[in-house]
Amino acid sequence: MLLTLPSLLASSESELQQLLQPLVRISIVLSIAWLLHHALKRANPQLRVLLWRTTTVGLFLVALASLQSYHWNLPLLPAVSTSTSRLAETPNHSVDNMHGPLVVSRSDAAVAEAPTAIAVPESVGTAASQLRIEQHPHYVSTAEPVGATRMTINLSQSLLVVWLLGFVAISFSWLASLYRGASPLPRDIAREARAIASRIDYSATLNIRHSANIDMPCTIGLWTPCILLPSSQCNLAARDERQASLAHELGHCKRHDLRWNHLLALLQAVLWFHPLAWKIRLAHTDACDELCDTIAARCLGNATLYGRLLAAVAVRAASRQAASALAMARRSQVRIRIEAVQHNLARRAIGFWQAGTISVSALLVVLLLGTVGITRAEPPVVEQESLDETVDSLVPSPFRFPVTRFEVEEPESDVNPNDIDIAILDDADPTFDPDKPHHDTLRVFDTDGDLLWSHTGLNSIVSVGGVHGVAIDRQRGRVYVCEPVSKRITAFNLAGTKIWQIDGINAECLAVDGKTGDIWCSGGNSLSSGETVVFNMDGFELPGFPHRAIDMAYDPHTDAFWLVGFEVVKLTREGTVLFREPVNGWICASVSVDPNTGNAWIAERRHSQEADSRSHLWCRGPDGTVRRELSLGADHLFVVECEPKSGDAFFSGYLTGLRRVSLEGDPQQISQLNAKSIEFSPVGNLWVTTTDAIQRIDEQGKVLESIPFSQEPSPEEKATSSLDNHPTGALETSANVESTTATNSGIEIAILDNTDPTFMKDQPHHDYLRTFNRHGDELWSQTDLNNAETVGGVHGVVVDRQRGRIYIRENVAGRVSAFDLAGTKLWHLDGVNAGCLAIDQATGHLWCGGSTFSSGNIETVVIDLDGKQLAAYPFAALDMAYDPTTDAFWLVGPEVIKLAKDGEVLFRESMNGWCYASVSIDPNNGNVWIAERKHTYDGKGKSSLWCRKADGTILREINLESDDLFVVECDPTSGEAYFSGYNTGLRRVSLDGDLQPVSALSVKNISITPSGDIWIATTTAAMQINEYGKVLQKLPFSAKSPQAWIATF
Repeated sequence: MLLTLPSLLASSESELQQLLQPLVRISIVLSIAWLLHHALKRANPQLRVLLWRTTTVGLFLVALASLQSYHWNLPLLPAVSTSTSRLAETPNHSVDNMHGPLVVSRSDAAVAEAPTAIAVPESVGTAASQLRIEQHPHYVSTAEPVGATRMTINLSQSLLVVWLLGFVAISFSWLASLYRGASPLPRDIAREARAIASRIDYSATLNIRHSANIDMPCTIGLWTPCILLPSSQCNLAARDERQASLAHELGHCKRHDLRWNHLLALLQAVLWFHPLAWKIRLAHTDACDELCDTIAARCLGNATLYGRLLAAVAVRAASRQAASALAMARRSQVRIRIEAVQHNLARRAIGFWQAGTISVSALLVVLLLGTVGITRAEPPVVEQESLDETVDSLVPSPFRFPVTRFEVEEPESDVNPNDIDIAILDDADPTFDPDKPHHDTLRVFDTDGDLLWSHTGLNSIVSVGGVHGVAIDRQRGRVYVCEPVSKRITAFNLAGTKIWQIDGINAECLAVDGKTGDIWCSGGNSLSSGETVVFNMDGFELPGFPHRAIDMAYDPHTDAFWLVGFEVVKLTREGTVLFREPVNGWICASVSVDPNTGNAWIAERRHSQEADSRSHLWCRGPDGTVRRELSLGADHLFVVECEPKSGDAFFSGYLTGLRRVSLEGDPQQISQLNAKSIEFSPVGNLWVTTTDAIQRIDEQGKVLESIPFSQEPSPEEKATSSLDNHPTGALETSANVESTTATNSGIEIAILDNTDPTFMKDQPHHDYLRTFNRHGDELWSQTDLNNAETVGGVHGVVVDRQRGRIYIRENVAGRVSAFDLAGTKLWHLDGVNAGCLAIDQATGHLWCGGSTFSSGNIETVVIDLDGKQLAAYPFAALDMAYDPTTDAFWLVGPEVIKLAKDGEVLFRESMNGWCYASVSIDPNNGNVWIAERKHTYDGKGKSSLWCRKADGTILREINLESDDLFVVECDPTSGEAYFSGYNTGLRRVSLDGDLQPVSALSVKNISITPSGDIWIATTTAAMQINEYGKVLQKLPFSAKSPQAWIATF
């Protein structure tokens, strides 16, 4: 992109004002200082010293004054030509065959009604019309070279980096010159120096040294001055020259010239980019030298002698002195200084009160300057009629997005806006071919949950975000929906009458401008056009903006819009970017704004196949400042909604239930419902949508009302109430959730190993339980455990995500233990001969299965949250799993059993072979995958993979012949099964029997997160892999572990 000064000055107004305000003031002060410096060239040098010291203080005051508000404005910046504010009053202005909308740009909201520059893509119209566009006096080209990549340049950040580099470079060169090797003076010369100091009334402690590395005297030091004399001046023959040098340098010390020199050098480094600051230290040093020449000449009593000595010192100088040192003479200034000595001896010194009056007066002028704001000149007035003619000639017809209008008779609606509680757009129709009829439905309910009206024939689709696919404008009586597949936006009145529809819009999210009623539309996925389009309430297109969004929300607190997707952007109504920041991970999928404070809650979503993505919940202030960042580990975060009353955020992952969090507290589990959309209605009702119904719940998660969808379960539903009229204080129920819950503080996986090769019960043992976050960092561990490998029982460690528990069994020690997520042991229970564990997700009860291969009683024991036994059932299990779809348990071992929680046998079947070693459930439909194992040595049984329905009916049997099948795990996101034999590698199979190799690793355990992250355990490490077997990260064991047990969050 070409960046010219006019375009720079016409954009990023807030940043430019912050940069230009202090810069213009500094330039004014320095310009005045240099004018006075040249005017005082032949005057008393004390005036120039006073000038530059006052200027230095004044420049620092200017910087502070720029942080304050301004009482007057001075129009020093160039004006920006402007035209009409929006095209709302010229509905026939449209653009055809444009890659972007007709953009009417404005610098800020203060000139919203003033004319603004017209920016038109260079692909518009014919060559003749293009020529007319380019000849327009307010034309700004938005075209970019073919193949160019659009880059976002933060002006203030870029200039700050450049400034810092220059400042550091100059500062280091300055500091490096301060120190050099020197030796103490001989005693006789030291006595001579004290005598000279006494003559010029300087009583401070002297620090004078000599050095062979310098050719002329100078004064150095950070704070306390140190005078350096050339070693050549320490001999007897150089007595006069030495005394002149000492008198001159002691004069610098007496006047504190060194400290002022450092301050000016610092100022020069800070303003290194400003030409007027390049020689301010040198000008001050020259004036100080003239004053010290006068002091030295008076001390010697002979101005002519001092002049000859000064010339001799300057001629002998062989090298440039350090910038931080006060050298006695420079060749270029010697003649001027010798001539000035005679004149200055005759001048009278300026008194203290005179100097103070001059300095204070100058500083008051600087402070007065600090109250004046630097603004743009008034823009030239453009006649409206001529501008309209120009725009009409530039913009072809018809509309870029065709509008279909419908006749609406008499009053548009008899429905009271306060009667509408929520509008729901579902995706119940599984087809999404744009050329086929569809039956997705928009339904509107009142505050009692009764259906007011509905409209079908819509075509929506599941997306990666965009939870605001329907919007209500209560003030103006409108309901808007977007259909990403049909590429359409439709407006209804509150009675359900269609008012207009616009085709060709690739939008998946909407937001209503609470002040104007304009509707903002955008899309961020592959269907989107990469822009945000704006329409007024009558369906006329207004100027849009080149920012795409997966979701968006209007902020009534600051009258602006938040757009999230691959970046987070905050825009004014005029398109001014108030905040912009790219997303470091995958995408931000959802945004919701607190209407009382302007805080924006943003859900960042992770991708199961992208290792660098993450699941984060952000809260940003109105200016974009991060107020809270909450890492959710492996959670597949999808939607967030702010409660207007409290400012708390309610959020949900795809399979992790509904939770609530405030700006300060920890997240609290509200419900196990996997919410796809969340909305608070104006009367305080909390609505969530799942895949099969819309549900009204209270703040403790209790379902108050459930309204099922009309067809098959919908992959995604989009719910909304008013985005611009959330009243506060409407909901009186509290959210005092009993905390048996705990926050997952970043735990991704829990690993129980068998690294201690001994397993005698009466000896100390060192098997480990370890937890890691998603980055592979170990969070905590427990040792002194005692496990041994088994013929099955892959669920030796389980996690209760809802209640924040980790349970393990020690099959040698005969013990079951409970830990919280911080690693604190809550309880352990001895005498439990468990080979496998499972969690009752509804109650949190722990089921412990004993197998025929373990000692002791063969039974399945049920334990409550406090470690107390609730029940025992006389069934053996090598492995077990909970089925959330039927609220029951599958037990496998010598037989396959399905048990209700009260012990009732729902299904039971013995086997003809050796044993069933592993079981895993598809949580979406209740299908159960079972691994049947063949005996390694006697060949008893067979190696088969079974899939059964929830009632036990066989869906598929896959014969694996000689494969030593050991473990199976169902992927909850696809329903496919991952399985492995003891030494046959990892494979994947779908329900139709399609087997795919994944990895050659010999896998002993598999665990898949609710979002689809795949973890495996070998004998040497736990590893995260993708679906193609690529190792994403590896967590080695401390020693070989013949079998390990893993559980993921």
